[in-house]
Amino acid sequence: MRGNMVISAYVNRIQWRDKSYGSKAKPVPVFLHRIISGDDIERRNAETWKQDRLHPDGQFLQHYLPPAAVKRMRTTPDSINKKYAGYYLRYMLPEDEFERLYEK
Repeated sequence: MRGNMVISAYVNRIQWRDKSYGSKAKPVPVFLHRIISGDDIERRNAETWKQDRLHPDGQFLQHYLPPAAVKRMRTTPDSINKKYAGYYLRYMLPEDEFERLYEK
Protein backbone atom coordinates (compact mmCIF):
# COMPACT_ATOMS: atom_id res chain seq x y z
CA MET A 1 0.00 0.00 0.00
CA ARG A 2 1.27 3.44 -0.90
CA GLY A 3 1.53 6.18 1.73
CA ASN A 4 -1.03 8.45 0.07
CA MET A 5 -3.69 5.79 -0.53
CA VAL A 6 -7.11 5.96 1.07
CA ILE A 7 -8.92 2.63 1.30
CA SER A 8 -12.18 1.23 2.58
CA ALA A 9 -11.72 -2.02 4.49
CA TYR A 10 -13.62 -4.56 6.54
CA VAL A 11 -12.48 -5.34 10.08
CA ASN A 12 -14.05 -7.41 12.81
CA ARG A 13 -15.35 -4.92 15.38
CA ILE A 14 -14.77 -7.32 18.28
CA GLN A 15 -11.10 -7.67 17.36
CA TRP A 16 -10.79 -3.97 16.51
CA ARG A 17 -11.90 -3.00 20.02
CA ASP A 18 -9.95 -5.77 21.78
CA LYS A 19 -6.78 -4.30 23.30
CA SER A 20 -4.95 -7.63 22.98
CA TYR A 21 -4.98 -7.13 19.18
CA GLY A 22 -2.92 -4.68 17.19
CA SER A 23 0.63 -5.97 17.60
CA LYS A 24 2.90 -7.71 15.12
CA ALA A 25 2.33 -10.96 17.02
CA LYS A 26 -1.46 -10.52 17.03
CA PRO A 27 -2.57 -8.21 14.21
CA VAL A 28 -6.14 -7.17 13.51
CA PRO A 29 -7.20 -8.85 10.25
CA VAL A 30 -8.13 -6.25 7.62
CA PHE A 31 -9.89 -7.14 4.37
CA LEU A 32 -9.71 -4.64 1.51
CA HIS A 33 -13.09 -3.47 0.24
CA ARG A 34 -11.99 -0.86 -2.27
CA ILE A 35 -9.32 1.70 -3.05
CA ILE A 36 -10.87 5.16 -2.71
CA SER A 37 -7.98 7.32 -3.88
CA GLY A 38 -4.24 7.57 -4.23
CA ASP A 39 -3.51 4.51 -6.32
CA ASP A 40 -0.97 4.93 -9.09
CA ILE A 41 -1.37 1.57 -10.77
CA GLU A 42 -1.67 2.95 -14.31
CA ARG A 43 1.49 5.02 -13.87
CA ARG A 44 3.40 2.02 -12.50
CA ASN A 45 2.10 -0.18 -15.34
CA ALA A 46 3.24 2.42 -17.91
CA GLU A 47 6.67 2.54 -16.24
CA THR A 48 6.85 -1.26 -16.36
CA TRP A 49 6.14 -1.27 -20.11
CA LYS A 50 8.71 1.50 -20.64
CA GLN A 51 11.40 -0.40 -18.71
CA ASP A 52 10.57 -3.58 -20.63
CA ARG A 53 11.03 -1.76 -23.96
CA LEU A 54 14.35 -0.29 -22.79
CA HIS A 55 15.64 -3.57 -21.33
CA PRO A 56 13.93 -6.48 -23.14
CA ASP A 57 15.75 -9.12 -21.08
CA GLY A 58 14.93 -7.47 -17.75
CA GLN A 59 11.76 -9.39 -16.78
CA PHE A 60 9.92 -6.19 -15.86
CA LEU A 61 6.55 -7.48 -17.04
CA GLN A 62 6.21 -9.66 -13.95
CA HIS A 63 5.31 -6.41 -12.15
CA TYR A 64 2.53 -5.54 -14.63
CA LEU A 65 -1.03 -5.79 -13.32
CA PRO A 66 -3.61 -6.69 -15.98
CA PRO A 67 -6.79 -4.57 -16.11
CA ALA A 68 -8.94 -7.32 -14.54
CA ALA A 69 -6.62 -7.48 -11.53
CA VAL A 70 -6.67 -3.70 -11.19
CA LYS A 71 -10.47 -3.71 -11.26
CA ARG A 72 -10.59 -6.40 -8.54
CA MET A 73 -8.15 -4.42 -6.40
CA ARG A 74 -10.17 -1.25 -6.73
CA THR A 75 -13.39 -2.97 -5.68
CA THR A 76 -12.94 -6.35 -4.06
CA PRO A 77 -16.09 -8.47 -4.49
CA ASP A 78 -17.80 -9.55 -1.28
CA SER A 79 -17.49 -13.16 -2.44
CA ILE A 80 -13.69 -12.84 -2.37
CA ASN A 81 -13.68 -11.25 1.08
CA LYS A 82 -15.98 -14.03 2.29
CA LYS A 83 -13.37 -16.57 1.15
CA TYR A 84 -10.57 -14.61 2.84
CA ALA A 85 -12.53 -14.35 6.09
CA GLY A 86 -13.37 -18.05 5.99
CA TYR A 87 -9.72 -18.91 5.42
CA TYR A 88 -8.69 -16.68 8.33
CA LEU A 89 -11.26 -18.21 10.69
CA ARG A 90 -10.52 -21.78 9.62
CA TYR A 91 -6.74 -21.79 9.37
CA MET A 92 -5.25 -18.76 11.08
CA LEU A 93 -7.34 -17.91 14.15
CA PRO A 94 -6.58 -20.35 16.99
CA GLU A 95 -9.59 -22.37 18.14
CA ASP A 96 -9.44 -21.07 21.73
CA GLU A 97 -9.35 -17.49 20.42
CA PHE A 98 -12.34 -18.19 18.16
CA GLU A 99 -14.29 -19.48 21.17
CA ARG A 100 -13.27 -16.46 23.26
CA LEU A 101 -14.38 -14.00 20.58
CA TYR A 102 -17.58 -15.70 19.41
CA GLU A 103 -18.90 -17.69 22.39
CA LYS A 104 -21.89 -15.33 22.78
